[in-house]
Amino acid sequence: EHRFRNVLWKYLGSREVGEGPDVKALFSRPGDRLLLCTDGLSGVVPDDKLAAMLQEHDDPQDCAEELCKLALDMGSRDNVTCIVIDVTETK
Repeated sequence: EHRFRNVLWKYLGSREVGEGPDVKALFSRPGDRLLLCTDGLSGVVPDDKLAAMLQEHDDPQDCAEELCKLALDMGSRDNVTCIVIDVTETK
């Protein structure tokens, strides 16, 4: 287990380098949808169910709320946090 697993160590747009999780550059295009979540969601809800939920809900806020609810309904005992981001424009 990572000794700082409960700390937000890096974030989108961070220029910090050093100890902490690996960071990868992702190339996105309009129409892509991103899910950022804690293990309270990803550790409980299977990937195929996450993918299905992301496709079922058009509104990102709605989708995030339903994903959190699903994790709790499936018995998550950890903090559940998620953000659903729709890419509408790239530069």
